[in-house]
Amino acid sequence: MDKIMCRIIIILAISFLPVFGFAEVVGNTDKTIEDIANPILNNILDGIKTGNAEKYSKDFKASRRMFMQKYDQVQAQIGNWKAYQYLGFLNRETETIVLWKGRFTKTDNDVLIKMAISKENGKYLVVGLWFQ
Repeated sequence: MDKIMCRIIIILAISFLPVFGFAEVVGNTDKTIEDIANPILNNILDGIKTGNAEKYSKDFKASRRMFMQKYDQVQAQIGNWKAYQYLGFLNRETETIVLWKGRFTKTDNDVLIKMAISKENGKYLVVGLWFQ
């Protein structure tokens, strides 16, 4: 009975792989991560600054509506970006978390920018975005 149950679980797991796709980390060096993540962050921050929703959300994996809510929050709470500095990255199983220190127009405090990026089917996609 245990062998049959294991086979069923393995078959079910394999059958779901094409549905979920394969995701992987973005890279393993600061240079690689910066070369990939900085242009994505520039699009996001420039999109916020200019009100260009297409530019802001072009690299997002989730629905545009979900990230437009984040756009509204950022504009209301911290404003437009003035500068940012790359701090580093963390690799997880299927994503890379990239960290920056940012300066914005509506606050004198430093803002921690965290972006989770995943590589799926050869494309880099933002799967999470936080401004703290």
